[in-house]
Amino acid sequence: MTGWEAAAVWAAIALYAAAWIVHMTGLVFKQDKLQAAGSVLAGSGLAAHTAAVAARWVATGHAPVVGNYENALAGTWAVVLALWALARRRPALWAGEAVVLPLVLLTLGYGLLRSPVPTTLTPAYQSPWLFVHVLFAWLGYAAFTVAAAVGVLYLCKHRRPAGERWARLPALEELDL
Repeated sequence: MTGWEAAAVWAAIALYAAAWIVHMTGLVFKQDKLQAAGSVLAGSGLAAHTAAVAARWVATGHAPVVGNYENALAGTWAVVLALWALARRRPALWAGEAVVLPLVLLTLGYGLLRSPVPTTLTPAYQSPWLFVHVLFAWLGYAAFTVAAAVGVLYLCKHRRPAGERWARLPALEELDL
């Protein structure tokens, strides 16, 4: 792992953790400004995460598709990007950060515990189909993770629709859509 990549990865982790804490504080204490600040922090984390993916790509000379660390790095990037894109279209779904960001942090932690040493592609992996395969795997992983997060929010809201704790979550119809 290069110095730039390490700095970007740790910045992304710190920003995602801060975003989750600020976002949850906003949800619990019903502060819209804190929730908005959490979303800004998550966006900043996504920018740092993008820099980490780019630094890894430059350092290895190929897309980050080899090994647990690279798959965790790129897979979590796809998840946060998918949530970001969805929440930009439907602002009520920013609450999905409450479920997605801890999963992203755990997955990045798992990847960092694996060998983050850059490796070259073996001849078996030097096919254009590898990138296509991995790209669609990341897209599927991102879609399923975001859908699961929204499903968790739906179940929480559905279980106690009149409860004050879940009143800040989007309406059931919005979550279902």
